[in-house]
Amino acid sequence: MKMKGRESGMPDEAYWMSFFKAEVTIDRLLGSAVQGNVIEFGCGYGSFTVPAARRTTGQLTALDIEPEMVDCVRQKATAFDLPNIQTE
Repeated sequence: MKMKGRESGMPDEAYWMSFFKAEVTIDRLLGSAVQGNVIEFGCGYGSFTVPAARRTTGQLTALDIEPEMVDCVRQKATAFDLPNIQTE
């Protein structure tokens, strides 16, 4: 297993995604639509950020201690045309 980060110990993204069914998880946690804003602590690769942002009518603020993870989520927000994702 190839590790991703410094202190975070995150595995590479493909391996990480093999642990989850992100769409199903977000459906169970948030339902099909969220009225209002969402905040995510420890957004990592954005595995849950993207499906959550698609379901909310408000802003989704994604936070992570690792700058590389924040940049990854920013890139996904642009690639998936999700302007409601804010990263910090």
